[in-house]
Amino acid sequence: MGSGSHPFSIAVGDLNNDTHLDMVVTNSGKGNIGVVLGYGNGSFANEINYSIGLDSRPQDVILSDFDNDNRLDMFVTDSIGDRISIFAGLGNGNFTIDTTIWTGSGSQPNSLASGDFNNDNLLDLVITNQGTDSIGLLLGFNYSVVGNKTVYNTDNFSAPASAAMGDLNNDKRLDIVVCNFGTQSVGVFLGYGDGTFAPQTIYAN
Repeated sequence: MGSGSHPFSIAVGDLNNDTHLDMVVTNSGKGNIGVVLGYGNGSFANEINYSIGLDSRPQDVILSDFDNDNRLDMFVTDSIGDRISIFAGLGNGNFTIDTTIWTGSGSQPNSLASGDFNNDNLLDLVITNQGTDSIGLLLGFNYSVVGNKTVYNTDNFSAPASAAMGDLNNDKRLDIVVCNFGTQSVGVFLGYGDGTFAPQTIYAN
């Protein structure tokens, strides 16, 4: 953080297993992620930075245990580099860069969400691609091994900016909802429970 950092997104979790909440921040102006460990009394340690590379713009960050080792891992979107950077958590507040997922030329990924879309007990990823008016779905994430990416269009000039998930129609299957910044609408993708989704239904503001 600090001058020129332009923090864009934040996530909270216990990164070093001390039962105190910590936070990670995307510093979009400096091309890095700031990790700030909490003391449990409302104060925090000094920021530790992890670079995602030159000419990068980290935007969204999520924390979850994607490799089932009981340690939180970190996924970061890079809207300039058209990629997702994956940092493996070591369980002590430190991370190591693990791999990078290419999201396609001009995709400009800017938001992430995770959930189990096909009921295989593995976390899956949904990525909003603002530059290509789409969302990308990565099923069966088994850390560093990514299944085929499925792309769902969100309409021309929609520029999706954010995604969330939940069971919107009470059928015990996760659905995806997307904010379409460019068309000033919300798109809903109803899930079938097998990792596939119905075409987008638009709700205009």
